[in-house]
Amino acid sequence: RVPSETHSYELCLVGNLRDFGYAHPGAHTVHGIPVHVDAAIVQVSCGVGWLCFLTANGRAYSCGINTYGQLGQGHLDTGLITPAPLLMPSTQRIARISCGTCHGGIVTKSGALFTFGCGSYGRLGTGDTSNRATPTQVHMRWSALHLEAKTVQAAVHAGIPVVKILPAPASRVPSSSGPASGIEETSSNDDEVILTDISCGDRHTLVLGAKELATTGSSANMHAPPSKTSIISFGDGMHGRLGIGNEKDQLTGALISTFIAPQYAKGVTPTIAAVSAGVAHSAALTSSGELFTWGNGAAGQLGHGDSCNSEWCPRQVDHFKHIPLVSVKCGAQHSIAVSRTGAVYTWGRNKEGQLGQGGLHIASPSNRSQPQRVHLAVDPMAIQQMQLNAQMQAAAVTASDSTTVSAPQHQLQQQDLCVAVRHIVAKEHFCMALDEQSRLFINLVALFLRGKQHNAAPEEVSTSMG
Repeated sequence: RVPSETHSYELCLVGNLRDFGYAHPGAHTVHGIPVHVDAAIVQVSCGVGWLCFLTANGRAYSCGINTYGQLGQGHLDTGLITPAPLLMPSTQRIARISCGTCHGGIVTKSGALFTFGCGSYGRLGTGDTSNRATPTQVHMRWSALHLEAKTVQAAVHAGIPVVKILPAPASRVPSSSGPASGIEETSSNDDEVILTDISCGDRHTLVLGAKELATTGSSANMHAPPSKTSIISFGDGMHGRLGIGNEKDQLTGALISTFIAPQYAKGVTPTIAAVSAGVAHSAALTSSGELFTWGNGAAGQLGHGDSCNSEWCPRQVDHFKHIPLVSVKCGAQHSIAVSRTGAVYTWGRNKEGQLGQGGLHIASPSNRSQPQRVHLAVDPMAIQQMQLNAQMQAAAVTASDSTTVSAPQHQLQQQDLCVAVRHIVAKEHFCMALDEQSRLFINLVALFLRGKQHNAAPEEVSTSMG
């Protein structure tokens, strides 16, 4: 919320707040937690019973349960009700944060990666399965990633079991070993992976690594070197959620090098703009708005149709071939995406009504294996207010100017019928959306399963604190 001169803010939370000091689980209202920080809050990420938020000056804070050290406070015994700063080096400024079920990750403004919390299955990317109560920096090198990707890709194409090898240090990688089709090598000058984003799932993690592309001719001096962003994954590999063509766990980062789509049939890999890690499936958007999904698809959460149980490599979702997307999020067994025009689509598990497409009024809400558009419902009170505003505007205009008088009514109709969404969130059994008018839409049934709500369509929620 808007800060005062004393730099006091209010962090609004909704749902089961027992781990944040509230005695009544399944709260039906929005609660505000007073926060005193030295800059505006610019990003919030929630795990299961804990959260992190990022301020404009690059500092991160956490609160909630701390069973595995996921608060990044240097200990794993007690949780925190009041947010406290993560134990990060004072020289590091944070750009991105992400909370998984019980682990978290940070990408700094200089491109460094830090992970903390539960380390089982290798989800921290540190090379072991130990928990980390203090954010630990994770180093990756392109030469090692490409070397292992070649081995894995060759094994997948040959149909033989994949045996994980320990990557050789950059200085020991033979220069004569050319890359496999579609896998690029990088020089030793820029061998260190520079990270740009992170998404922590349940037992796996996805990060985006950027590298400069070689330039030739005079164009190299005219503009900044172009870069390409690729996906690196680590953690639990069951159901192929890491996207590397097998089900092996990865204790260190693995480069995703195969994308199943006609335009990438010859091994060319796209530039990735965004990633999202769910419980057992993953999704990625390319810079041109194409959607790829992989991992467990038993509930239809991949969007590839009824015949898809799982995908071990990213596969393009055909439904969006001609609908460019700008955002995608993965929940437990469902997915949500937003198009460039602000339209919302959901698919996957729908037992708790998390798709926002109705269905709890029937005996057995069905899963959806294909994306379907969601029509968001605006609060009737908001519609009445817009009608009143339109009438007031019309009354202020000369009655003889019919074109001007009708304009507010036309605008009202557009507002009523079309809600343009600009931000989405997907968690275990619910979806949230924020539209261009800063209205928050929440699937109430999915959020408050123990309550008395029985409406599976998204409703606008007021965040007035009173």
